[in-house]
Amino acid sequence: MDARDKRILSVLENNARASLKEIARETSIPISVVSERLNLMREDGTIEGYRVMVSPERMGKDLLAFIFLDFAHDSKNGLDLGKVAEDLSKLPMVEEAHMLTGSTDALLKIRAKEMSEIAKFLANHIDSKPYIRLARTALVVERIRDQH
Repeated sequence: MDARDKRILSVLENNARASLKEIARETSIPISVVSERLNLMREDGTIEGYRVMVSPERMGKDLLAFIFLDFAHDSKNGLDLGKVAEDLSKLPMVEEAHMLTGSTDALLKIRAKEMSEIAKFLANHIDSKPYIRLARTALVVERIRDQH
């Protein structure tokens, strides 16, 4: 990836619906070159796809929470992190799930309409997992930047 590709991607990150003509104008790269480079970046997996970003607030999901998970590590049987990751990825309400290094083992990002939904999620899907030793929840009070 060179500087031209990065300029093209920068335009697309700001407006995924930008036309070839718009990208060419904003980057000073000929349309034919923009088209060729976009095709190559799609083929090599640099561009994974395009998506619609829906406003969570417009969908009634005004609450954003992060759940920090500490796993119960069983020294005798071990913990199959692959199975844990698969399990966490299937949970409802989870927009993002990440395995971490350090003192926290995993991080979940969830959105909800009201606090009772978060409480129900924790009771039904987190507290019942035998591999979770501790869950800490942080509610977001102000969104500074979010590309959900």
